[in-house]
Amino acid sequence: MNRGIHSFHPFVSFFYYVGAAALVMLYKHPVFLFVAALLFIFFHLQLDKGKTLRSWLVMMFFYLFSF
Repeated sequence: MNRGIHSFHPFVSFFYYVGAAALVMLYKHPVFLFVAALLFIFFHLQLDKGKTLRSWLVMMFFYLFSF
C-alpha cells in the first residue's frame, strides 16, 4: 500500500518544504508584519467602520503602558 508522503511526486514534497521554510523565515519579517497589520486594519474598517478596532486600540494602549 502506497500512502502518505511517498505517494506524492518528489516536486510536491520539495515545494511543500520550501514553502514551509519560506513561511517560517517571513513571518517575522518587518515588511510582512506591516502588510499584515494594514490588512488587519482594512478588514476591520470594512466590517464595522472600525468600531471593534477602536476597542482593541484602547485595550492595547492599556496593555502597552501597564509595564
